[in-house]
Parts: sequence; C-alpha cells; structure tokens
Amino acid sequence: MASWQDMGQGVMHIHGHIHTPHQFKVGPGRMMDVGIDGSPDFQPYNIEEVLKLIGNRPIKSLLTHEFDHHNDAATS
Repeated sequence: MASWQDMGQGVMHIHGHIHTPHQFKVGPGRMMDVGIDGSPDFQPYNIEEVLKLIGNRPIKSLLTHEFDHHNDAATS
C-alpha cells in the first residue's frame, strides 16, 4: 500500500511484501519496507532501527514507491 490514512500527518508506514532491495528499503517520506526479504541478513528489523531510519524524515503527502513489483505488472 503506497498510501494510508493520515500519511500527510507524519504517521509512519512500515510494510512488507514489495521485495525491495536492501539499499531501497526506506521509501519516500516515513515509509519503510520491513519485510525480511529486504533485510541484509533475512532477519526482522528491530523497532529502534526503524525509528532511527524513518522517525525524523520529512513528511510527504503523496507517495509512490518505484520498486513495487505490482506496478510493473500493471503497466506490462
């Protein structure tokens, strides 16, 4: 899900499933893919690490995630 209720209010969005490479795990705004397939060692992320990575990022009101494999299927 690339949008969520209150996304322009600073609410963090942590999610899995979109298979982002580790170097792209942090999306725009306060969005992060915490799926273990994007983790460098296939381990769950610690909540303190998540907060450190995205807790103070700028707030975005409209987001897209360019690495979502569902977007590729929809345009093919």
